[in-house]
Amino acid sequence: MPVKSEEPLATNKAWKVVQYDTTPIMSTYLVALVVGEFDYLEDKTEDGILVRCYTPLGKQDQGRFALDFAVKTLPYYRDFFSVAYPLPKCDLVAVQNFAMGAMENWGCITFRETAVLVDEQNSSAASRQRVALVVGHELAHMWFGNIVTMEWWTELWLNEGFASFVEHISVEKQFPEWKIWNQFVDDFFSSAMRLDALKSSHPIEVPVGHPDEVEEIFDAISYEKGASVIRMLFDFLGEEGFKAGLSKYLKDFEYRNATTLDLWRHFEAATGKPVSSIMSDWTRKKGYPLVDADIEYKDGNAILHLRQKKFSLSNEGESDLWSIPMTMLVLPVKAEPGVKNQTVQHMMNKPADNFTIKNVQPNQPILVNSNLIGFYRVKYSDQLLQLLIPHIATGSLASLDRMGIQGDLMALALSGDGSITTLFELWRSAYKVHEQDPIVWQNILTHVGRLSALFAYTDVFEQYQKFAQDLLLPVLKSIGWSTKEGQGHLEALLRESVLDRLVKSGHLETVAEAQKLFEKYHGGDKDIPSEIRRAIFIATAAHGGREGYEKLLAMYKKCELQEEKVKLLISLGWTAEPDLVQKTLDMALTKDVRSQDVFYVLAGCSHSVEGRERTWEWMKLNWAPLKEHLHPSLLSRGLQSVFGNFVSEEKAAEIEEFLKSHKLEQGERAMEQALETIRIQARWLKRDGAGAQKWLQTQTFSA
Repeated sequence: MPVKSEEPLATNKAWKVVQYDTTPIMSTYLVALVVGEFDYLEDKTEDGILVRCYTPLGKQDQGRFALDFAVKTLPYYRDFFSVAYPLPKCDLVAVQNFAMGAMENWGCITFRETAVLVDEQNSSAASRQRVALVVGHELAHMWFGNIVTMEWWTELWLNEGFASFVEHISVEKQFPEWKIWNQFVDDFFSSAMRLDALKSSHPIEVPVGHPDEVEEIFDAISYEKGASVIRMLFDFLGEEGFKAGLSKYLKDFEYRNATTLDLWRHFEAATGKPVSSIMSDWTRKKGYPLVDADIEYKDGNAILHLRQKKFSLSNEGESDLWSIPMTMLVLPVKAEPGVKNQTVQHMMNKPADNFTIKNVQPNQPILVNSNLIGFYRVKYSDQLLQLLIPHIATGSLASLDRMGIQGDLMALALSGDGSITTLFELWRSAYKVHEQDPIVWQNILTHVGRLSALFAYTDVFEQYQKFAQDLLLPVLKSIGWSTKEGQGHLEALLRESVLDRLVKSGHLETVAEAQKLFEKYHGGDKDIPSEIRRAIFIATAAHGGREGYEKLLAMYKKCELQEEKVKLLISLGWTAEPDLVQKTLDMALTKDVRSQDVFYVLAGCSHSVEGRERTWEWMKLNWAPLKEHLHPSLLSRGLQSVFGNFVSEEKAAEIEEFLKSHKLEQGERAMEQALETIRIQARWLKRDGAGAQKWLQTQTFSA
């Protein structure tokens, strides 16, 4: 709340007494008092709310982007929710060392520097986008979490899932050219699906019996899956029905606690649709379905044969049943861009379903889960997949549908329901050269990077890197090293990712150009685009020897922009010199690295097979100081970054045994998930590795 009065302390004039206005009724976890020296910028919303962005001294201008975004977002949320922001002011405060990304204290929101500060000259497109999303997220909490608070931590997703959904609405409003909902699918939707395919996942509504368990559920299920099922519900209800139910819910529970069921009832009252019976499947059950789809053409119609089962990367035979709202597309036989497709709606609520679509010619393909609205995966029969492939290559399928087909194939390969070589063939035939959407390529790059870490444990790692280069070099040729005419935000994001992957794969020409650009940047050329700096730093660390490492280390120690310090810190772990990897690890527990940033040291140093082993040994030796130095959530995250790419049952057993005698205060569930992931990867290599190796050995690559 604003300051009501200030006066000297009567008994000691060196002190003063500050009195603040009375807050509304609020939850105690939302109270914050920030003491320190700050600069600030301020502005007012169209309805007179004072908004300030507080920054560390000397960084005042870096608060402008977040301030402008907040000033426009508060009135937009007021109109979207039909509920006014109730406080006279809203402060955004950049905190120099902060375990969390941000915290929605009411009217006094705290952030890491990288989540709220933007340097107009030196921040990348990715950083600007992150700031917009995080500020949008925290401001959404002023309604979801603050005006209405969950009844108990079991309902955490009411806070985090809704804020994660609404943040994208605010960014879409101000930056429609970012295509943020397509990015949502690449990022949030895909992240939730990866975690929720584990046996060690949990339902969105998860019982919480002890405060120590609360930290465990601040994860991709509460945030990303929560937002994904809300997106599915939004599509099911329509915008007007969704907004009407939401507004009534916020007004009825203003300054009170609420449950998920309360929200469902308000949506039902607003729309007349059976929200509770459908949505309970998605919030109270762990995991999600895999829908098998096959097609039969008969008498001028198509009969779609559908079967659902629980999808699991561990493939341990767990069973469940969901009510699945489906949107399907009937495509023309000939793949042509611009042809309007027929949309078909269907509700699948039984294990097997034979669904007839009338007036369908033989060989007309049907796409299941249009625009990836539904939170489920699809396994097409060979016949259906072959019919869909020409529509991928010509771009006559929407970008999210092209993203979804290859994303599902990747997951099916890891679970044992498919083969990785099917995906490799599809990437080469239907995506390479043909695919023009930067967001689809971002999704492909995620899979390419994950597979790179796994193939590092095989004899064909070099061939896999050649395959990745062959796939990605046409993208680099198209996107370029710097902005071309007609390119914008999305191309900048892709440029950062594709250069990063090509440098990490050791592509010689890309590495040489990156090293040349680094020397220019190190020499004072500030025109080097911010989005390629991580790639040029990694190239210098990995291929520049000791001299390159020392240059990067000196730059890190001098750098004032936190965003760039993080990039430099990650790159130091990419040195090829074992003693310098050790030096970087040892630096993690010194004053040179903020505790919030130790994760980046661990991630950088564990990028390779040898580095991963070295980092794990270092963590075991330094377990006590790590536990003392790091917030429990940061230690858990650091462990996951190191464990995540191990690929043997022996390593999983070793880590499991260590953790029995070295307990974490929080993060037991996260460790279960990390260990399960190791075992999934070990099984995949054992099952699919030989076939993948044979395929790679028989290919010729131009890279």
